[in-house]
This record gives sequence, structure tokens and C-alpha cells, in this order.
Amino acid sequence: MKADPFPIGSVLKNPKRFVVPIYQRTYTWKIQPHLESFFDQVKAKAEERLNGNGHFPHYMGAVLVIPRGAYSFGRMEVLDVVDGQQRLTTFQIFLAALRDLARTLGQIQTADLLGSLLFNPEGPQLHERIERYKLYPTAYDRKLYCDLIDLDWDTLRKKYPDSFYKNGRVLENAELLLRAWGFLRTEAEAFIGSTEEQSRIDTGGEGSSSMTVTRTNVPLGAFRGQKSLIVSYLNEAPGPVTLDQIVTDLTPTYEPLINDWVKTEAGGVRGSIRYHLRTLQELGQVELGSGKDTPMPASAPKSTLDEETRAARLNALSAALLESFQVIVITLDERDDAQVIFETLNAGGEPLAAMDLVRNDVFHRAVRAGENVEVLMENRWRTFEEPFWKVLGVRGRIKKPRIDFFLSDTLAAETGREILLTELYARYKSFVVERKFVSVDSELETLLRHAPTYRKLVEPTGESALAEVGRELGFFDVTTAYPLIFVIQASDAPEEEKSALYQLIVSYVVRRMLCGLTAKNYNKTFLRLADQLRMEGVSIAHGTAAFAALDGDTVRFPKDAEFRGAISTRRQYGNIQQYRLQHILAKLEGEARDKFDEATSLPDDLTIEHVLPDTWWEHWTLPDGTQAAADLVTGMSESQLKLIAEREALKHTLGNLTLLTDARNPSLGNLGFAAKRLKLQVSLLKLNHEIAVMPDWTEERIRTRAIRLSDLAIKIWPALGPAS
Repeated sequence: MKADPFPIGSVLKNPKRFVVPIYQRTYTWKIQPHLESFFDQVKAKAEERLNGNGHFPHYMGAVLVIPRGAYSFGRMEVLDVVDGQQRLTTFQIFLAALRDLARTLGQIQTADLLGSLLFNPEGPQLHERIERYKLYPTAYDRKLYCDLIDLDWDTLRKKYPDSFYKNGRVLENAELLLRAWGFLRTEAEAFIGSTEEQSRIDTGGEGSSSMTVTRTNVPLGAFRGQKSLIVSYLNEAPGPVTLDQIVTDLTPTYEPLINDWVKTEAGGVRGSIRYHLRTLQELGQVELGSGKDTPMPASAPKSTLDEETRAARLNALSAALLESFQVIVITLDERDDAQVIFETLNAGGEPLAAMDLVRNDVFHRAVRAGENVEVLMENRWRTFEEPFWKVLGVRGRIKKPRIDFFLSDTLAAETGREILLTELYARYKSFVVERKFVSVDSELETLLRHAPTYRKLVEPTGESALAEVGRELGFFDVTTAYPLIFVIQASDAPEEEKSALYQLIVSYVVRRMLCGLTAKNYNKTFLRLADQLRMEGVSIAHGTAAFAALDGDTVRFPKDAEFRGAISTRRQYGNIQQYRLQHILAKLEGEARDKFDEATSLPDDLTIEHVLPDTWWEHWTLPDGTQAAADLVTGMSESQLKLIAEREALKHTLGNLTLLTDARNPSLGNLGFAAKRLKLQVSLLKLNHEIAVMPDWTEERIRTRAIRLSDLAIKIWPALGPAS
């Protein structure tokens, strides 16, 4: 292994190809926090050069490469990039943006020099067109990257019209590579062609306090976080305001929302607000001015600098990147373990998803084993490069990409052991060693077997049994059952048996919830069940027996008698989250309907209503006809207190709860039953019709209705069958 520092220009000057293997991460650098910081650093070095300084290098981390084969006469050197592809890609995009600017300014010689760092020269070493690119990124980024290197601004706008605003700026939802190119080109253009005064306004230096912010007639959008504070402030502002005024007024509430990097490297509150104001300007929602009557243009202003000065600033910016910026180039040989070095280099940097580490490990092993990585990527791994897997999922307080949760569930399903997310990569490597796969292909086949199941659970569309269990577990936030479902779904059991097992899982969850039993041990319980089914075979008989064997309050499957008792006597309102209780009542409504009822879907705005109100004493007398005191105590006899206690115990039980639309619910309030009944009669819900036909609503009516709801609940969430 060799490790030496090189200026960026030295890394790129000679004919060679840097090839990013197909299994590496796609481009991930965003404007914040990556590109703004990067450009500010380059700009600072350019300013030093213009002022006669700039002798000290700026280090940009490491680039880890492996030569592809030994030297071969007539062939160009090829280096596989194991780590550092984000930096190299950014350097190349920036060089392409500078070259485009140089052409625009008529600096053809500079443009050609910059182009020589993007392309290998024509000659006998070039055997294919792709070999002309000094950097060849991973497959997902390849087409757009090559267009950015080959095309100018106007041609890019024509080829990707949906990625640009009408004013030429790149949309915020464009692909990251295009956004990076657009940002770097715009910032470089402002630096090269701006006056000193305009530069101070753009960069927030001396003079930026005079920036004014004026609302346009375009409605401000709905935003979150920092931008929402700015938008709320501007909505209430009577007229144009200065940047200083916004910063002063918002700092107390704004500063807690920004991270340490923004505070130290990106201008703090002022820099962050200025960045968001630029975004609002691009959307046409505000106008930014350097004074009362001087609007700032959406694109770089017409320069008042002469051609020689602009050329000098372009050269300073180019030289800053190519001469002042250095990387440590680590070149490995066949004796070095690239994966170990890769993990070490990334241990202290921006956290990689566990699956990023897994992917690199998988393909490094495939290369060593002589397997075709192109085929593996195309036929196996490409599934995991889809956007679905990169979406952040939430489990409790933990936020991770879905791919990490999927890997955790897969390992749990395959091993029967609990998998901590903090140990995910290490546990995967241990799993591979234990399983002794005959090939990386068969290893990936194991992962892919569970991928469709996970997707259906997370995004449960359709009417399949798997989609239904996904929807139900989503309502109750019981993702700990996923490994068990993986085992069931991957088996060759008949579909009707799989469906019955899924119904048992949901019954187990709902019964325990209504019975007030803990959910704390679900992770271990479902893993235990998954392990049993994997060892004994997946069937309704084995599943029923496994559930029946769960003993003790922390794990047992409630029987019908306990379930009925909980529905009749246990307080549910206030003990179960309202949206879950609404869902349970909606399922009971669905079960109550028959073929004679109108087949309408339930409205989305249903809320829980107490038939006997929570504060019932104003309009509801006690069963003996007397009136209860407002505090339910003062002046009450022993018999009245007993009746009050009985009523209070029943009012939050399931038998006294129903569903009504938002609009109708508040109007019922604490009305007496006669008034409520009229409202319930016009409801579309079967359960409300059953209440409305009653002449009165008493404690005995509540108990009777609880029995009715228990009968329905047992059909929806059945007990264990005879096999138990």
C-alpha cells in the first residue's frame, strides 16, 4: 500500500481512468452541508491567490484506489475507486462547470486546459468511447454525469427541461448530480463576474446588512423547520425588511434549529437565513435587494468588471481547486484488504448506512471469488438501489433507511436471534460465515427472497393477506412481527394457512392491547415463534401450538373469556391511543354490517364519541332518578356514590364508545340521550343505528352492547383453534 498527498491537478493530469465500481454508492453530496462548504473553501483559496497568498494546501481527505491488473503496453491505466468517489465526482463536476463558464467568457485556452482534466487525450490507448472520461461513475449516475461533462448549460436545459426553472436555475427536486453542477456553476459565475459590492451581498460579508427582502405576489408555500420560521415572519411583515432585522428578530427561536456545522462553518443564523432566502427568491416568492430600490437578480448580475479581471478570477478559482486542494491517494496492491481499509477510512466520517458497508463487503468478496460483479449487480443487487430502500423509516425513536431495518429483519428471520441496529454490519458478516454460502449469488438470493415481503408490509397495497397484515401491524406499530412474517411468507405453506397465521398474529396483538397486557416483549416473542416455525415447518397447527405454549402475563395469548371481560369492564378510552381505538371501532363497524347494509366506505374524519358523556351529570340523572353533584361527591348518599362509581367505571369502556364524523361529534357534547339519539339516527354507521333504536341509555345498555361488540370482536380477532 502506498499513501501520498497529491494536488487535484496532479491526480487528474495524466492519461488514466478512475472507474467507480458498480456496487459503490451513488452520488450523495447535497448543497447543504456538503457543496456550500466545499465552494466556500475553494473561494477562500481563490481570494488568497488574488491577494498574493494561498501557499498552504487544503486537504480534502483520501481517495482509495486499486490498479486493475498489471501494466500492459498499449492500454491505459485503470484504477478502481474503492473510496473517495464523492470527492472525485464533485471535482469533475466543478471542473465541467468552470469549463462551461470559461467558454461563455471567451476564455477558450482556459476551457481547453480544464477539459484536459476531464477527458483522456485521443490516441492509440483509447479503445472505447467510455475510455475518454477520466472518471467513470457508478451505473446509476453514469448517463447524467456524462451529459454534464459533455454538454453546456443551454443544451442541458433542452435535454432536461423538467429539471430547470424558466429562469435557468436548477430545480430543488432535480437529481443530485445536476443540482450540484448547477449550484457550483452559479456560485462560480457570481464569484468571477460580480462586483465587490455584489460579492459582499451574496456571501454575507461586510455590506450584507443592507440586503432587503420584499414579498412578491406569489403565495408563500408551506414549509417545515427553519424555512417555516422565515415564511411565517415574512407573512406578518408589513413591508420590506432588512436581513439584519430578520436575523435579530428570529435568532432566539432560529438558533436552536441549526447544527454545530452551520454555526461554525456556514455563517450561523445569518448564513442559514440567507441560504433559505435565496431558495424563496428562486421560487419567485421574494425579491432580494442590496438597498431600498436595487433588486438582486435571480442569476448572476451583468458584470462591471473588465475582461482581464474576470479571466484572473476564473484562473484563481481554477488554480485554487487544482493546486491548493490536495487528497491523500492510497494505492493498494493485491496483498491489501480493501474492505478493511474502506471501513477504517469511513469510521470517523459521515455515517454510512449499514447496507453500504454490506454492499462493499459483498462485492469485494465476489471479486476475490471470481464471480461476475456486473451480473450480480444487474440480477441481484439492483433491487436495493431503488429509491424505496433509501427512504427513512422510523421505529420508536430510531430513524434509519428502510434498507437497514430490512436487513435487521432478514437476519432475525434467518437466525432466530435479536439483531441490534448498532451491530448490523458485524452481525451480517457473522451470518455469512455461519451460513457458508456456496457463492455470493446464493447469499444475495437469500436477501432477495424477503425483499418483496418487506415492501408489501411497509407499503401495503391491494387485498392480499400479506397486505392486510401489513396494514394492521402498521396501525398498531408492531414491526417486531416482521421476521415471523418473513418466515411464513418464504415457506411453501398453502396460502390459506399463511393467511390464517397472519390473522393469529393480528389477533394476538389486538387481544393483548384490549386486555391491557404489555407489548414490551414482542421482539423476543415473535423471534421465538419464527424460530419454532422455521425448525418445525410452517403450518397453522404448528403456529397455533407455538402461540399456545406462550405462558405468563408478559407473553400469553388471551382466551375468549378474558377478551370478553376486557371489552365489558376495562377502560379503553385513554389507555389506548385514539387513532388505534378508532381503528378497532371501525373494524367492529365493518363486521357488524351485513348484505342488507349500504356498502359504503367509512369517512376519514371519524372520531370517538362517548354515548354516555364523559361529563354526564348535567343532563343525565342517576338510575334512581336523582341528580349527581358536579364533583360527584358533595351531598351524595352511600347508594348514590355506588351508582356514580358504577357509571364512572363503565363510561370509558368499549360498550359506551362509538364513531362520529368531526362535524357532528362536537355538536353532541354532553346532551341527554334523547337529543343524541336524533343525531345518531342520521349516521351511516350500523353501530350507531343499533344505539339509536334504544329507548334509553343506561348502565345495563352499555353492558349489553359490550356483549354484542365482544361477539363481533371474536369473529375479527379469533382465539387459538383446536390445535392448541
